Amino acid sequence: MGRGAYWRVVGIRVLLLVAIIAAWELASGPLIKPFWISSPSRIVTYLMTAIESGEALRHTLPTVQAAAVGYAWGSVLAVIAGFILGRYEQAWRVAEPFLMAVQGIPKIALAPLFIIWFGIGITSKIVLVSLIVFFLVFFNVLGGVKSVSVDLKNTMRLLGASEMETLRKVVLPATLPWIFVGLRVSIPNAMIGAVVGEFMAASRGLGYSIQLHTSRFDITAALALVTIIMAVVISCTALLSRIEGWVLRWRPKVGNPQGSAL
Repeated sequence: MGRGAYWRVVGIRVLLLVAIIAAWELASGPLIKPFWISSPSRIVTYLMTAIESGEALRHTLPTVQAAAVGYAWGSVLAVIAGFILGRYEQAWRVAEPFLMAVQGIPKIALAPLFIIWFGIGITSKIVLVSLIVFFLVFFNVLGGVKSVSVDLKNTMRLLGASEMETLRKVVLPATLPWIFVGLRVSIPNAMIGAVVGEFMAASRGLGYSIQLHTSRFDITAALALVTIIMAVVISCTALLSRIEGWVLRWRPKVGNPQGSAL
């Protein structure tokens, strides 16, 4: 995508966002009671007050910490397991039914058990997030490893490459795009896991605060906290995109104005 096309997309996004916010603001009051949907102006006012008082930071940090630590653990374990089971077919055949059985369990249903086992602190949220992230990343890594051309790997062996050299020079570069797909999809799901864990049992955090405010029918506060969650997810996704672009800078670029892969 050329720079002109990129800025056109950005401009359209900004206009669409402004239109949605304006329609929401105009509808709040004349068409729908603010009690039900609040309004962007009320939400911004609440956010500014919450940021100044420190309440927003006090509830955001525990949620982000649980999501980040769980995301890191789940991703690392998934990449290791994906490479091992993807490279050794016999190991995958043994492990497949067990992994599929755990994958079939709704992870949210395990949240109460994790709270019983690990307490209401941050540990139970980290375990829940790790489990959610693990399967999202694992199956992407597994698919990436299995998709590497057998002929290419055989060619490397004929050239005298060791197993580690084949892994580093062929399998890993071919699998990296798959890994980043799993990592990207896992970001919002990590936040979901942390927030849901706080719904179940917590003394602070965005999930705890949202549940508290909704029990008081404070829609403005609840939507303000949801806005914080969206901002965190968007920021983390943008950061991951930057990292992906740098790590995969060797990939050919497709769709440039000249129409060639440069």
